[in-house]
Amino acid sequence: MYEDRVVGRITPERYDFLASGYEEEQAQIRTKLNELNEKINEIDLQEKYVKEFIAKAKEYINIEKLTPEILRAFIKRIDVYEKEVKYSHTCGNTIVIQYTFQLDKN
Repeated sequence: MYEDRVVGRITPERYDFLASGYEEEQAQIRTKLNELNEKINEIDLQEKYVKEFIAKAKEYINIEKLTPEILRAFIKRIDVYEKEVKYSHTCGNTIVIQYTFQLDKN
């Protein structure tokens, strides 16, 4: 394209228009590449957590009693929320369990 401009096959205005289009396309590709790299890193981290979980799970295959140590090995956090309907005897509390092999949602 540059050679076409130099030898006069395309006008300087046309060259500027095409070059800016290419630069914009490159910026979009760089942005997409960064997004994909972040996603890859997230997936790699998730894979690491799952592998660690499997290794821990193999240690506790035949557990007979649930102990605090076993809970800490598999559960990172438990959130218990208030009832949606206060003082209700039928409405339960929402409970969210975050396991050690899960990525933080925050």
